[in-house]
Amino acid sequence: MKHLKIFFILLFSVILLLPLAFFNRQPNYISEIDNRKLAEFPKLDKINSETIKDMYKYVNDRVGFREEIIQSYGILNNRLFDILVHPAYVYGQDGYVYFGMYQKNYDEHTRQFTKSLKEVKDYVESRGGKFYVLINPEKTSVYTEYLPRGVNYNRTWIQLIEKDLKHYGINFIDNTEELKKRSSIEQVYNRQYDAGHWNDLGAFYGVNNLLQLIEKDDYRVKPHIKEDFEITQEIKKYLPTSKFEVNEAVPVFNLKQSYEDLTKKYDKEIYRDAQQNHFSYIKSDNSELPKALVFQGSYLNGREKYLADRFSEYIAVHNYQNIFDIDYYYNIFQTDIVVFEVAEYTINNVYFDMAKMKNMKLNPTLTNDYIYTEEKNNIKYSLEKGDFIDKLVFSGVPENIEYIYFKIGNKIYDIKYIDGKYSLSIKSESLVINGDEEIIFKKNDDNRYYKSKVKEEKNK
Repeated sequence: MKHLKIFFILLFSVILLLPLAFFNRQPNYISEIDNRKLAEFPKLDKINSETIKDMYKYVNDRVGFREEIIQSYGILNNRLFDILVHPAYVYGQDGYVYFGMYQKNYDEHTRQFTKSLKEVKDYVESRGGKFYVLINPEKTSVYTEYLPRGVNYNRTWIQLIEKDLKHYGINFIDNTEELKKRSSIEQVYNRQYDAGHWNDLGAFYGVNNLLQLIEKDDYRVKPHIKEDFEITQEIKKYLPTSKFEVNEAVPVFNLKQSYEDLTKKYDKEIYRDAQQNHFSYIKSDNSELPKALVFQGSYLNGREKYLADRFSEYIAVHNYQNIFDIDYYYNIFQTDIVVFEVAEYTINNVYFDMAKMKNMKLNPTLTNDYIYTEEKNNIKYSLEKGDFIDKLVFSGVPENIEYIYFKIGNKIYDIKYIDGKYSLSIKSESLVINGDEEIIFKKNDDNRYYKSKVKEEKNK
């Protein structure tokens, strides 16, 4: 009997200690079940009530087997009580499942968000490009009639954002009304599966709405017809990031037109935010179409088929933090069109960091008509050759520089301060060094622009 007690004590101790033994200490860890970055260990330079709250959140997020326990608990509740228990999902009426349902507000963050988009617009348009914003609604805004009883979702904050966009002269379209209209006769978001995004049918209508907007400025860009796709159905057994069983038939669209996928060639050489790093590069058979750079989120990532044949080149970059490095991508791809696609529920500080928006600094455009002051300096560049992207890294740049450019022939590129270095990335095929390259810059508190010859710093 004594040995049995000891055995059970040891067994109970092991059960208690196992979650600690498998504690998740991985930095910048993205939880699939929560669809967010888990809490990091707080700084302990000052201990107060907020520090204790952060410690509690860290332990609660990182304890071992957390996701397995949440999934098992959710399955048990659904089977026994017909209740959906999950960090990301909630049951509505008539079996509808919703994702991330919480009320958002128009505040300092959203004001900075629209202001930053205005800066991006000015940057693109000053270089001869067209800029468009596509706002995609969450399911709560489309299938409002099936929300949980007593829940009223208010979109006033989005209306205020759109008021700002109009004030800034930004060409945008909100897909909410189009999808609500379609939803009365067609299922544009699945009832349960992938509750956080539209389905392939919704994507077809939503992207066509964007293409019709672009067509007003460029007749070469045309919306799709359904006959452009092979349309089938597929059974999805579980909700994404969970073992919650749904067994729902969902529409699947596959583009009939072939295209060239250059993603693998460029992927390793293109800088992206570590957490939002989707990238794809597609080339169509029609070289007469315009080129497009699209900053897109999870509504379009993996659904490149809807734009693959609408442009001669279609470069897709995960939006969120990457949009604020527009100059880096624009230097490389030099597209005619830039699109910023955003899902309404992502307009918050988690996806669009306030500090990064405030710190974004984009060069004004320069022309060959500028009068420059000649100046001798010690600025040099080293060339880092890539397979498809070459990178120039500049040294000797004075500390008091406000804007800085690199001129090759008649082409002027923006030098960007990124990862602690002044650098410029260009497609290898576009970089033709002839020895007459120039640095152009503007100093802080000085309205003049300076220029000087710049030479490559050879490795010793």
